[in-house]
This record gives sequence, C-alpha cells and structure tokens, in this order.
Amino acid sequence: MLKAKENYDIVFEAAEDLYNLSKTQILLLKNSYKIIPISKPRQFQSYCYEFAGIVGIAYQSLRFLIGGRDVSPEICIMSNCHVKVFHTSEFNLQPQNSLKSSFLTLLNSGIFTDVTLKVGKELIKAHKCVLVSRSAKFNAMFTSNMLETQSNTIEIDFKNPELFRSMIMWLYCGEIKFPEDIFDVFDLMLLADEYLVSDLKQKCEEDMLAKLNEANVVKMLILLERHPMVDNCVSDRCKTLFIEEFDKISKLNPDLEKDIQSIPGLMTKLFSHVHSRKHTKRKVTFVFENDT
Repeated sequence: MLKAKENYDIVFEAAEDLYNLSKTQILLLKNSYKIIPISKPRQFQSYCYEFAGIVGIAYQSLRFLIGGRDVSPEICIMSNCHVKVFHTSEFNLQPQNSLKSSFLTLLNSGIFTDVTLKVGKELIKAHKCVLVSRSAKFNAMFTSNMLETQSNTIEIDFKNPELFRSMIMWLYCGEIKFPEDIFDVFDLMLLADEYLVSDLKQKCEEDMLAKLNEANVVKMLILLERHPMVDNCVSDRCKTLFIEEFDKISKLNPDLEKDIQSIPGLMTKLFSHVHSRKHTKRKVTFVFENDT
C-alpha cells in the first residue's frame, strides 16, 4: 500500500491532563500532542479553535502558550511552532497580580518620582529605577553626565506625547491598549526600538499583523523599506497580501505604480516574492507498508 506522509508544522502539546468541562473524562493526557499542518498563514486563534475541536474541549477553557508566553490571538502563524496547552480554570482562580496594579498606581499618582520627562508640552513624572531596569537607553541616560540628567528633567524629542506615555506605561506594567491606527502602532514600535524595549517592539509587530489590510498595505510596504529593522514576518505578510489582493489594492491606490517606484528595489522584491511562492514545494515522503 502506498501512503503519502504529510509535513506537519504546528504542535499542540498538553502541558497537563486536559479534561472535558465536567472533568469526568481525560481527553488528552499530559505530554500527549496533536499536530496540525500549516498550509497558509492563519491567525493563531484559528489554529487554537481547530485544536479544541479535534480534542473535543471548549476553547474558552484552554490557555495556549508559545515559549512560556501568552500569544496574541490575531498573530499570523507562518512557521513551525510548539504550543503548550493548559486549562484556564485553575489559572483564573489564582489571585490577580498585585504588582502590576501597584506599579501602575505608582506611575499615575506620581508618588516618590525622581525624574520628569518633558514630551512636547506634556510632563511625565517617573521613577529612574523603573526606567533603568526596563530600557537600556534610559539606563545610558541616567548613568551619563548629561546636563538634563543632573537636573532630573529630560527633554524628549518625540512628536506624539500620548504614544510616549503608552511606552512608559508598558515599562511599568507590561500592558497597554494599542492604538487603533496601524501607523500609530508603527510609530510606537519605532519608539520601542529606539529605547531598546524588545518585548514592546515584538507586541507592536504582532498588532500590526492583525491590523494589516488592503487599504494600508502599500503605505506599510513603503515604511518597512525605509525602516528595515522590523521583523521579516511583517514584511513577508505585506508582500503576500499585496500579491493575493492586488486587484482590490490597485483600485484603492490610484497612484500605486508611482508609490512603488518611489522606493528603489521594491518592485524587484515583490516580483521575487511572487517567484519564491510559485517555486515553494512541500516535501512529501512516501511510506510503503506491507498489506497484512
């Protein structure tokens, strides 16, 4: 008998015994796993729903971690990954992290602040010890002999005080509400890159992937060419969307040809991406089994 063995890419492993809602039956033993193929870029949540359906467990009762971290449901999965699956019931019963709320209160109240960040006309009072522990750039500022540091007031050359405050909030509690506009998220990502806040930069890239659409992809392609420090998965997703939805995008962008030509080499990169997609083949292994 001839059988094709498929090439699977995403592994869901049970980090504990997974039960049904009544907990009368174990549906997946600890360290057991289910494997789902990646046929095209899909949102992480889509794969999680598929896993829950295969196992027969309500999606709402599960928690999914990659590398020990929660992952945004909207992020696109385009490469191999290993997902650990937990129940959420025990997790939700744990007391809330009081440290996060305490640090946020510390920031908002201004208690014992020892530095003032002046962003435009807005003054943000903060704590050097927190900023230094979370940002290498702030660390360099406060350990140098800058005049601003000695006066405990630092002039920040940044056009959007609200975005800068969002970054400061992230430094204090690791949580913010991202802007609705994808280009504001892009500016926040550039800010995170400047201040060497890698976890915020990664979250911004994930949020940009979720907000990417036919209306903003051309401008995003141009921005990515001007700022090549962004993760390749964002650039690849932009190129893929541009190719797949070209008819819609060309109608939404009457100056499309002019915009693309304004960035030297961008047209070549788009054609190269088309070529690589056409010639990408999945490996297929044939397994011969004796017919008993």
